[in-house]
Amino acid sequence: MQEHSSMDTLPSLQKKLDEEWLETNGLGSYSSSTTMLCHTRKYHGLLVSSSKKLTDRTLLISKFDETLIDDSLITNLSLHYYQPGIYIPLEQDVENKFEMKINPSWHLKGNNFYLKKKLMLLNQEDTVIINYDFLRVPGKNSILELKPLLAFRDFHHLLKENKNSEFLVQHIPSGIKISNSKVEQSLFIQLNCQSELTEDAYWYKNFLLQEELNRGYDAVEDLYCPLSLKIDLNKNPEFKISLSTQEQDPESLNQKWYQEEKLRKKNYPGLTKILKSESSLFLNRLDIARKDFLVKIDDDNYSVIAGYHWFNSWGRDTFIALPGLLLKTKDKKIYINILKNYLSLQKNGLLPNMTGSSIEDSAYNSVDASLWMFWSLSKFVDEFKSREWLKEIWPILKIIYISYHDNLAPGISCDQDGLLFSGNPDDTMSWMDAMVDGKAASPRYGYLIEINALWLNATDLMNRLAKEFNDTEIEEKTERLLKILPDKLLKTFWNKDLGFFADYVVDNKQDTKLRPNQLFLLSLDCFNVSEELAESVIRKVSEKLLTPVGLRTLSPDDIDFVAKYQGDSKQRDRAYHNGTVWPWLLGVYCDSLMKYSGDKRSSKKSIKKLLLGFNNHMDKAGINSISEILDATEPFKAHGCIAQAWSVSEIRRAFLGVVGKL
Repeated sequence: MQEHSSMDTLPSLQKKLDEEWLETNGLGSYSSSTTMLCHTRKYHGLLVSSSKKLTDRTLLISKFDETLIDDSLITNLSLHYYQPGIYIPLEQDVENKFEMKINPSWHLKGNNFYLKKKLMLLNQEDTVIINYDFLRVPGKNSILELKPLLAFRDFHHLLKENKNSEFLVQHIPSGIKISNSKVEQSLFIQLNCQSELTEDAYWYKNFLLQEELNRGYDAVEDLYCPLSLKIDLNKNPEFKISLSTQEQDPESLNQKWYQEEKLRKKNYPGLTKILKSESSLFLNRLDIARKDFLVKIDDDNYSVIAGYHWFNSWGRDTFIALPGLLLKTKDKKIYINILKNYLSLQKNGLLPNMTGSSIEDSAYNSVDASLWMFWSLSKFVDEFKSREWLKEIWPILKIIYISYHDNLAPGISCDQDGLLFSGNPDDTMSWMDAMVDGKAASPRYGYLIEINALWLNATDLMNRLAKEFNDTEIEEKTERLLKILPDKLLKTFWNKDLGFFADYVVDNKQDTKLRPNQLFLLSLDCFNVSEELAESVIRKVSEKLLTPVGLRTLSPDDIDFVAKYQGDSKQRDRAYHNGTVWPWLLGVYCDSLMKYSGDKRSSKKSIKKLLLGFNNHMDKAGINSISEILDATEPFKAHGCIAQAWSVSEIRRAFLGVVGKL
């Protein structure tokens, strides 16, 4: 699927450093780096272990320093980048080809050796296994020296040389156990072959992390090396090494590797053989990507990670992502579990945006997480044969709906016409929530179009369920709103002169920045406009916002448009929703296009072609996944998280809408 050959120039090296791989285990832990295994982020590491709450992740081991020794000849197999900008080794006579099929692998060829290296993070286990296979060794005295470079730090922070860093090394069968008094997890490094272990502790200093530098963060790190491992390659041309938070049986590593490999080949046939169509291959890749975000907290509870590397579980992101992650899969029952967990955290009608283990340690800083819950629920209502799960949650759904309807939800007010007013001049509390110096980078408050679209959707859903469950109180409230709300929405937001909907309205004044949020209203089944009006909106959006990789968040014609997502955190936050492209918005764009298309066959063909273009994107940036955001102008460079839940999910949901099946 993904292959790259070695490169001789710094520009081509930089291209490789922009491409990243990710391994996840369904527990929130991961292994990740660039295709050159030269780290560019503080989040890169061979084993980043997650806590049960997903709020804390610990980078245990960053990488190995690998050296091939044959008599007097020494070949560096690792690439490091040091301050002030030096690659070591800068040039080496070694061909390095990266390949990503069911797992990341590297082919390293020199004049006298050939190494094939593979890596897998085991499912439901904090264990990375690396397989070293020397298909050709240099000579009779060939040794591979591996030096583990340790971090044992929170993955948001960097490690500096510190005399108080207490690394304890203990010998165990076929390896070592490394502990640190400040870190809960221990690291077990074990091999399934004989090795010579030498304890000689020292620091590798001044690694320079280019992406952190680009983002305006501290970018220089020191890593601790407590020992070296030497493997005789003539006796052990192929061996495995495990990096785990639990002690392993070295004799079992081959079997564990085989079982994991067998599981992946079964689940992802598109990566190991040619499928019948390009569509099947694309859906297979999306199926791989979607599982990265589904995390098992314990035997009974699941969660969704919003994005890798640095996001946790967020309410808004979760409910936007769930339909595309779970519909038409064997995992769809996970939806009910996640939904119930969030509903248990309901507070004054609001669901948390940033979740904790209880109401007390959750953050209720969005007005739309509850509304996205109703949007998500509407996609799943008819997915299950039983209705008992809906009856069980109905009382909480009522509380949430009534809280919005009766002005009991903080930050929200419902006027006499049923429209929702939210936010203030400094904080929108919507999905466009970037802040700079305590104020909204994209000021949007008052009557927001997507908030009111989601409110209409919630009203329609609750009306249908109220009738089914014979709840006259909710039926009466929703019937009244359904009679007046659609027409009020049209009159409030439609701008006839411009031919599209206002983004928000405050003090009877429309904000007419051309943004994609109007599509959430246009796409609703319970809101209908004339074909002429819909075509006008879709045409404007297509002309100014549509790109091959998503929708711009603001028209290039706008004075506030920012073409590139770059600079320090303030500069990036100003660009975040003022032009920057978001792939997930294609979901609602495709919904709108299909809803109002006079030629469904032609529209399906166009959408299919557009979405299949992500095959190219999935060979770049985060390999086999879809990025969080991209620049608003060509070449549409990827930024943000290399793998984003709602990007993957909404592309998958949209694609299933036009192909109809897996």
